[in-house]
Amino acid sequence: MAPMSGASDLVAGRIIRFNEEGFAADVYDDATGKPIECEGQPTVGYGCRVRQWSERLARAVLTFQLAETEVELLQYPWYVGCNDVRRSALLEIAFNQGDTGLIKGYPHMIAAIGQENWEQAAAQCTVRDDWLKVRYARIAEVLRTGVDA
Repeated sequence: MAPMSGASDLVAGRIIRFNEEGFAADVYDDATGKPIECEGQPTVGYGCRVRQWSERLARAVLTFQLAETEVELLQYPWYVGCNDVRRSALLEIAFNQGDTGLIKGYPHMIAAIGQENWEQAAAQCTVRDDWLKVRYARIAEVLRTGVDA
């Protein structure tokens, strides 16, 4: 059998990774397969080694994930009608809570956005979890002002 080229090796590697490793949406311990209370190499997705990701790769993956999240939001006039900064605030919520979490979890905020009532939109941008309140206060301020200071 002839040796494979570098490109063929890469394709074969992907097939093995996708078919044999399987997909896991959450970070898990490579040594045990359990969620991230880690003794081994933490991995995510199709067994990608997270600690070995460069910042460039992590940014590329995050950029892809954000674009994928935004595809759903782009069908809503209230989202498209926002400036880029307000869209980034809404995208932050959708990325963390899912687009359904944004849409079903914040109907009053979305109604206020549709009416360009930025004070009301900001007032509706709340969370129950204490550790998220600072983040959502910033998102609310971005919605209120349309700028990210």
